[in-house]
Amino acid sequence: MKAPASNRHPAGGHFMQHSALKALAFLLPVALAVSGICCGGCSGSRDADHRLNLNRPVVSGREVSVNGGVVAPVRRIQWDWGDGQRDSHRFFPAAHTYEVPGTYTITVTVFDRQGRTSKKSVTAVVGQGK
Repeated sequence: MKAPASNRHPAGGHFMQHSALKALAFLLPVALAVSGICCGGCSGSRDADHRLNLNRPVVSGREVSVNGGVVAPVRRIQWDWGDGQRDSHRFFPAAHTYEVPGTYTITVTVFDRQGRTSKKSVTAVVGQGK
């Protein structure tokens, strides 16, 4: 059976139905993203938008606690306390005691099941005391 004239290529081949082309156009970016090839609007990084939010640190002497939240499902959270100490698999809130007073940058990284990450930092000024 011959395809309708509107679906025939002038050289004798056949054009795909418009709806089939739309489906392929939708799947192509998805297939490229899954394979790691990026096209338009994709940066190629492993960063994701998990909507990670950090509250201002609460400091009491040398103890600092940080609360926050993440909207997307994550596999784990890693805390870099800025003094060489790291904690993994900790969720919110988290606390850390510093040995030396000073100004520290606390960096929180969340990891999802696809290996993508989101990262945010806050600064804590740790004083004398406890």
